[in-house]
Amino acid sequence: RTKKGETTETNVFETAQPEAAPVAAAVADQAPGIINKETVHQALQQVNVSVGLPKAREILQSFKVNRISEIKETDFKAFIEKCNEATMMA
Repeated sequence: RTKKGETTETNVFETAQPEAAPVAAAVADQAPGIINKETVHQALQQVNVSVGLPKAREILQSFKVNRISEIKETDFKAFIEKCNEATMMA
């Protein structure tokens, strides 16, 4: 509770969106053995946050898939790189 005339402060760091480009770049730089469905999901999520859903769908369609779960494991690194390019252009 606050006293009359006092204001409460919100911690900006708790509510701020993470920066898209550094996360996608970090994911793209990981060793091939570390890239998995979770890192692919994170990369696409960052595209959605920074550029928007239409671009995220465009990237999926460029790999001839409609869902992340349909991406072939052999395409994970290329997919993440494409996501990284999209977030860098934002």
